Amino acid sequence: MSFGLRLKELRTKRNVTQQQLADYIGVGRTAIAGYETKDKCPDFDKLRLIAKFFNVTTDYLLEIDDNEKRLYNSDTTIATHRVNFGEDLPEEAYEELESILNYIRHKYKKD
Repeated sequence: MSFGLRLKELRTKRNVTQQQLADYIGVGRTAIAGYETKDKCPDFDKLRLIAKFFNVTTDYLLEIDDNEKRLYNSDTTIATHRVNFGEDLPEEAYEELESILNYIRHKYKKD
């Protein structure tokens, strides 16, 4: 599997559009299409943003490692946060939202 196929697999599995990912990493939708279908590769900074967005390692994206390791312990990905909450919050706010979400999950956990 190539980087492009892995990216498309992640994106479709998480119900993220090319435009949503493009907006997050600061490129046009056609750049994402190029990554997925034309063997184009993002620069290092964009690769890191893609990994952060999908909550996976860059090794997973680049097929160095086939295990889809999560960067965070939560089941919720940054991709879900970004799609649901928009782009108007700083990174610290997303971290706080994740902390609150974990608290609520713990509070209402079924035994």
